[in-house]
Amino acid sequence: MKTPFRHQVTELDCTPTSIINALSYLFERKEIPPAVIQRIYLYCLDCISPGNEHGYGTSYESAKLIAHWLSEFSSNQYKQFHIDAQYLEQDQAHLGPRNKLTKCLNQGGVAVIGITLGNDAHDILALEIKDNWLYAFDPYHRTKQANKTGNYEYLLPQSGQSPNLRIHIDWLNTQSNKKNFRLGSKNERFYILLNRIQS
Repeated sequence: MKTPFRHQVTELDCTPTSIINALSYLFERKEIPPAVIQRIYLYCLDCISPGNEHGYGTSYESAKLIAHWLSEFSSNQYKQFHIDAQYLEQDQAHLGPRNKLTKCLNQGGVAVIGITLGNDAHDILALEIKDNWLYAFDPYHRTKQANKTGNYEYLLPQSGQSPNLRIHIDWLNTQSNKKNFRLGSKNERFYILLNRIQS
């Protein structure tokens, strides 16, 4: 049985929530080692706010670290848990020809991608690219579903693991950092591509 996607429980835990949603999509609940969930939370939420508040989001370094750890993790108890997690940043995280995000999704994988929300950073789970739209699960629970731009649209999930957001690829790929649901400037872009390795 696969676990339904979850929403983040604070304003700032979008990264660990999206990574756990990715694992929930790729693996059955019984296949996910508890140690993996523990390690995700151990590495994430490492930032400190200007007011010295701990857990103020997750740094790029920690996102890279958890991707590396997931790829290297092996457990004798959970032999069915094999995953390839690849961290891409800056110029590598693009949507041009032969981009790795589209290839990953087309092969049945998923990706945690960093996007902009105004001047803030936010992470969502990319599930599919179809007809020039990216379909994703946004872990930030929203009560308003309306959108007047036509560049992104909130969706009503059809199941526990279906998208609740779609973003037009042209809009997503824009470098502006002051609009919602864009990849933003190249020096701040990152993906974690996740694929299950069949053993």
